[in-house]
Amino acid sequence: MSLPSAEALLAGTLALMTGVVERAALAQPLNTHGQSVLMAAKVRSQLFFLSRHPQLSDGFRATLARLRMHWERLTGPAAADPAPAVAAPPRQLWHRAPEQVQ
Repeated sequence: MSLPSAEALLAGTLALMTGVVERAALAQPLNTHGQSVLMAAKVRSQLFFLSRHPQLSDGFRATLARLRMHWERLTGPAAADPAPAVAAPPRQLWHRAPEQVQ
């Protein structure tokens, strides 16, 4: 089954993006940056839901499912559930709050 042209272009772009991130993760693992871990977990989650979306073709959903497997390797086994429950990091202000507002 061939993909429609727009889906083929999207699938190719997502695959290229995944390849770039995988190569970068070989040099410096994603888990060395907290924000990267959260973003990678969100990408993995989005790929999970897109791979089951009824408005996408079977071929595109299969491509998304394969890409999700790559992202699971990047995010590690601890974050392998489809809808990760990631606790928000503690809020930090850029500067101390003033004692009194004038």
